[in-house]
Amino acid sequence: MKISGHIHEVTDFVHFAPSFLSNPKKPLAGTFKSAPGLHIHLGSILEGLLPAQIPSVSAETISSADGKFSLNISDSLLKHLMINKMAYFVVYKKVGTFNINGRILPAFEAVYRSSAFDITKFKGGDVDIFFALFDFPTVGGISQDKVNEQVKQTKAQLKDLDKLSAWIKDGFISVSGSGRGADLKFNVHLSTSTSFNLSHFIVGEVTDMDIDLPGWDVLTGIFVSKDDIQKEVEKGIASMMEEVNDNIEKELAAQVGKGASQRPELVKDFFKTTASVTFTKLNFPIVDHKMSPLGPIDTRAIVPNVAVGFPRNIG
Repeated sequence: MKISGHIHEVTDFVHFAPSFLSNPKKPLAGTFKSAPGLHIHLGSILEGLLPAQIPSVSAETISSADGKFSLNISDSLLKHLMINKMAYFVVYKKVGTFNINGRILPAFEAVYRSSAFDITKFKGGDVDIFFALFDFPTVGGISQDKVNEQVKQTKAQLKDLDKLSAWIKDGFISVSGSGRGADLKFNVHLSTSTSFNLSHFIVGEVTDMDIDLPGWDVLTGIFVSKDDIQKEVEKGIASMMEEVNDNIEKELAAQVGKGASQRPELVKDFFKTTASVTFTKLNFPIVDHKMSPLGPIDTRAIVPNVAVGFPRNIG
């Protein structure tokens, strides 16, 4: 089985978006360009498994100089696809390299992901994929105040805690708490999501967890497990993302409004049904700096770089 297509990077989003809204098959010429060297993955959704950064069962290819690509799906992958039926596209852009134990590895950022679709019903033909990159304003991200609000809600769910606090650091959130004589510390490492669930943008993983217990008598009923804390972290991220999602929709709608006279509700519906949003990178800028008797205190925010992809649905 072969799937062919063309990857385009949008260069003039203001005029591209309304033209795509009017005619998805033929958006306005001159508002996009071919995107060479991108890595295209077609992943199979395996029931019961969470998506990895790169789908564990996938076909991969790289777009050519003119942005065209062709995915040759092996018989073994085709068997998986036909059994599981549901698949999705993720497109990555190489942005540099990083070093792990002396090994130089490529660094990628996702710039597009599709919703899940039934591969058995795929009609064939070329797949045209478009993506536009945005630097999101700092004020639209997750602030320390927002984290503080979420901490209050999370503390209410962890009944054994008397105190709980969290601070945004460079790349993670540092959490500490205490209760029933025990002290708890852990970090929440944050990364971007490439899930087929297009409402999922940030992955938070509990790491470096340490519980200092004064005695065996407090083991029962406190800090049930790392899994319980992980679930609360995931709920907290989802809750904080609600406001960020709204900010993204407003920003995109404002951009489209510059190029076309469209009703706000129509533009908002357009992005929910026609486009996908992917966070390409998370930034942790310092937004406030104060001096205290204990030394300097830096307050950070969590601000995404955003890629808007078209179409949302393939097949």
